[in-house]
Amino acid sequence: MAKYAIVSEGSIVDVDKDSRVVDLSTLDPDIWAVDWNTSSSKGNVEYRPESGRGSNPIDDFSPYQQYVDAWTTAPAPPAPPPVGPGDARIRPIPASVNSIPVLRDAVNEILAYLRGA
Repeated sequence: MAKYAIVSEGSIVDVDKDSRVVDLSTLDPDIWAVDWNTSSSKGNVEYRPESGRGSNPIDDFSPYQQYVDAWTTAPAPPAPPPVGPGDARIRPIPASVNSIPVLRDAVNEILAYLRGA
């Protein structure tokens, strides 16, 4: 049982949360995204707003299977660099972001530890 997502922006095909760049040049240009659940054999095609076509449920994934097939041979993205002490990406969560101060404070303590503070 797998879940597929095809997103035209960035030419992304996602299989069970593993995203890869795939050539989507043959995908209908009005399509923004396609979602498919193999266990229920149901999905949805979401069209770009300017197309005026909205969103349509589908029960046949065969027109889109070629993109999942291409995903199997597409290179996996490189692993992100590890996060460690002094990493500039580790920043405290501002008070305005989280309305649960206890959780925010706990996360900020963990981030401070990771920064080596």
